[in-house]
Formats: sequence, structure tokens, C-alpha cells
Amino acid sequence: MFWLREDQIKINSNEKYEINENRSDNLIEYKLLIKNILPSDDGYYICTSINQYGSSITKFQLRVIDLKIYFIRRLILYGSILIGISLCFILIVFALINHYRQNKDQRIRKKSSTTDETISSLAKQQEHIQHDYQDETNSSVDQCLIHEQLIQNHINVIFYLIEIFL
Repeated sequence: MFWLREDQIKINSNEKYEINENRSDNLIEYKLLIKNILPSDDGYYICTSINQYGSSITKFQLRVIDLKIYFIRRLILYGSILIGISLCFILIVFALINHYRQNKDQRIRKKSSTTDETISSLAKQQEHIQHDYQDETNSSVDQCLIHEQLIQNHINVIFYLIEIFL
């Protein structure tokens, strides 16, 4: 039994390679141990066994991965995924903020139109009250009631404006 590299160089036990043979019952096990693996050890290894019944050839591939390059590739891959997820999250937040602002603007416009209508209605009421106050010669009790209505009307306008802006 012997081991070869793909370039047909025979491998012997030395400080780089250790070849072991284990025999038990009807089984013989051969092992090739490669010490201090380097990128130059990458490639195919061939185990050839010959006996009175014939021969057997088995080819193994050893792939040596440089850990620095491996980790850099993984860092780039997972970093890109993380950046993509972060950008999606930011875009969703901006879309929600924009949606909220548009709805708020619509509510303000709606309240504003309602406010304009309410203010004009309250102004008409105030004109009628003032007109009634000026044209009628009522008793002092009636005049107090009219003053009270004017003050209440002003208070209603102020409360309505405060409610809109809060």
C-alpha cells in the first residue's frame, strides 16, 4: 500500500506526513495524517493498494480554505444582508412617518374648514346679538342677558380654537 499526490509524487512518513496501518481481524485500515496543513497541501491524494487478489485505487480531495479569506467573505455577505435589512427598516419608518403627516394634514384641513364655518356662524350670531342690543330699548335685565350672550359667544370661539390646535 502506498500514497501519492496528484502530481504522482510518492508520500512517505516524515515530519509533514504520517502513514498509519491498523490491523484487526480481517480488516486493514490505512490512514494518512497531514500535519500543519497549508494552502499548498490542497489537491488530490491517491491511495493505492495491491495484493494477490488485485489492486484498488482510491482518490481523495483535500480542500484547504484560507480562514482569512473565508471570514472576510462571510463578513461581506452577512454585512450586506444586515445593511439591506437596516435600509428596509428605515424606508418603512419613513413611509409610516409620511403617511402619518399626510393624515394629520388632512385632519387639520378638515378642522380648518369646519373652524371657518363655525367662526362665521358664531360671528353671525354675535352680529344678531349686537344688533338686537343696539336696536332694542330693553330693560337693564335684558341688556345684561345680551351682554352675557356676547361674552359666552366669545368664550365658545376661544374654546373651539383651542380644541382645534390641540
